[in-house]
Amino acid sequence: TGKDLGKPQNPAKQLKQTVSDIKHEVQSQLQQSRQTGARIQRIAKRLKKLHINGLNNAINSATVVAVLIATIAFAAIFTIPGQYEEDRTKGTLLLGQARIANRAPFLVFFIFDS
Repeated sequence: TGKDLGKPQNPAKQLKQTVSDIKHEVQSQLQQSRQTGARIQRIAKRLKKLHINGLNNAINSATVVAVLIATIAFAAIFTIPGQYEEDRTKGTLLLGQARIANRAPFLVFFIFDS
């Protein structure tokens, strides 16, 4: 009030006001700390979700690559090198038989590929 401006405050009132101000400030700081903790937990949850999604993407990519490599390896195992006999009248090979079937390198390939 206007009367109190000129007069010095009572020390007890000053102490009470100071304690009240400190209490208010501490409560405000505690509230901010709680809000900060909640924000950090939300950020940590989002980071964990992103990390899991990244791991799942890496696993899926590695699986696709492994399947492609296995497919190529499987095809290479059963693909006979060279050309195939198309005309039965020309030689001693059967129709569809590899032209290199009677050669030593092919026999080595065939044995080690089995």
